[in-house]
Amino acid sequence: MKKNIRYKIQKNYFNFKFLKSTTIGSFPQTKKIRKIRLDYKKNLIDKNYYENLIKKEIKYIVKKQIDYKIDVLCHGEPERNDMVEYFAELLVEF
Repeated sequence: MKKNIRYKIQKNYFNFKFLKSTTIGSFPQTKKIRKIRLDYKKNLIDKNYYENLIKKEIKYIVKKQIDYKIDVLCHGEPERNDMVEYFAELLVEF
């Protein structure tokens, strides 16, 4: 019963089509994003500045998805480096 109520509310609120559009996976790591990440790793910029730059990149990619009329948005994962590097760095912690 609760599921049906939630479904109706979400359907009316979001006004989704029957088939929703979305993106799959992360977005390309641009030269700008790679430079931001490298500068942070080299301690050329502090964490707060790094996070603000990444948030600007997230806002940009979300706006692009809105412009393209994508139904289900994602943030694009600009803060994540290459997938292999990302998992390799996590392995060191174990």
